[in-house]
Amino acid sequence: MIPSHIYRRLMSLVILLVLLGAVTTLSVYAGGPSEESKDSQAKRATEEAVQAALTQARQVERGRRLYRRACQTCHGATGNGHGPTGRFLDPLPQDFTKGVFKFRTTVIGALPTDEDLERTIREGVPTTDMPAFGEVFSRADRMALVAYIKTFSSKFKDPVLPVKPKQVVKLPEKRPQPANPDSIARGKILYHKTGCASCHGPRGRGDGPIAVAGLLKDAWGRPIKAHDFTWGLYKSGRHDLDLYRTVTTGLDGTPMAAYDRLLTNEERWDLVDYIKSLSPQRGAIGRLLKEKLE
Repeated sequence: MIPSHIYRRLMSLVILLVLLGAVTTLSVYAGGPSEESKDSQAKRATEEAVQAALTQARQVERGRRLYRRACQTCHGATGNGHGPTGRFLDPLPQDFTKGVFKFRTTVIGALPTDEDLERTIREGVPTTDMPAFGEVFSRADRMALVAYIKTFSSKFKDPVLPVKPKQVVKLPEKRPQPANPDSIARGKILYHKTGCASCHGPRGRGDGPIAVAGLLKDAWGRPIKAHDFTWGLYKSGRHDLDLYRTVTTGLDGTPMAAYDRLLTNEERWDLVDYIKSLSPQRGAIGRLLKEKLE
């Protein structure tokens, strides 16, 4: 069954749409525009709106069932991250109620797009207990989960807060050129110049002075760790473009800042190349530069 709070909201919307259609019809007969076409258009618009609301309700209900089956044990029945197994996980599960999401293609502080949420469900979050559901759920199922997850935060219902086109960061479809010795060397300079080493450590092991002192906390006041780049795994995804996205948009709700206005596109790619070189699986170029960089 649809949860009572969602059911009440949907029924209120349906009733409102029906009343609007009735008012429009009455205005026609009370001396307003008498053209039958306008009356028909109003009725059709009302019917389409009601149908859209019902379709949305069905999608949310589908997402609710999937969420209970696959997500609730960690993220909790209300999406606050307090599921029965959630407290045993490190890092702790995402709290959806605040409307704060790490992995986005939007500017820092903005809500994620539906595609952003779907990507996280599909790809999972490497180095955490969040699995990839790309081969478990169809795209339709994943989008239903997105619709249901959005019901946990009032931010998605605020007419002022929906994602605007200007808030979506333009990201490349592919990298402009492969990593090379020069880009890695430039990236190393930027890594230290921008303060990455303060958290992630001089060699990317997550042992920077701020991290070691235990000063890193998320938006909920919970202690968090700086990522260890030497693993060769990144929470935002395994591809270079995923790491570039994180460097560009930051991770909302964490101390990880966005560098879209601090560094040029080329500099962000240089930083990505250096971070990738810190992993033991760094490839031929990284292996050749190992002694030089360390």
